[in-house]
Amino acid sequence: MTYYFKMRAILYVNVDDDFLMGEATPAKSITTPKTDSGSMDDLVRLPRTPVEFSIATNEQGELELTDSKVVLTWLHAEQDVTYEIVCTTKRLSPDATLEDYINDEYHVGDEKNPGFLVVYKNYKTNSNDTELNIDVLNTKLYELGFTYNENNDRWVRFPVNLPFLKPNRLYYFSIRQFATEVLKMPHTANG
Repeated sequence: MTYYFKMRAILYVNVDDDFLMGEATPAKSITTPKTDSGSMDDLVRLPRTPVEFSIATNEQGELELTDSKVVLTWLHAEQDVTYEIVCTTKRLSPDATLEDYINDEYHVGDEKNPGFLVVYKNYKTNSNDTELNIDVLNTKLYELGFTYNENNDRWVRFPVNLPFLKPNRLYYFSIRQFATEVLKMPHTANG
């Protein structure tokens, strides 16, 4: 929204007298970003996209990445959200649907090369989930070194260290964020 302001000084000499009025200043505009849907009800709010989703770096600034392990990280900026993560052979669009990744070999795999979802099946919220669902406050992934808010900074670190990554392959991890109160349209970021 853009707001326009004009200022004018008014001088009162004493209570019984009239006041003196100065000239108005030129109009000044202030534009503020739109931060909500315009509704007073917060239930229609869409969670913000976790744009910080990336590969973690160590103290020396080096990527925490090997041929069989990667540490993913993102900022858990909103307290009332959960996440869905998928792994694919190609980059997913922000509006990707289940059909875009449900049969992807890196996501589901096969008997010879199990995919992300198969390897992490014991850490899924429900056995029939088609994504790895993560509630940062309540996940079994802590058993694998998953951390949240270690330095009171709300950063999440997810070490993808179960055996499914293979050398000389390019993997795309995508994350979606959902409001926990009312699951509305997800927001997606790719890493």
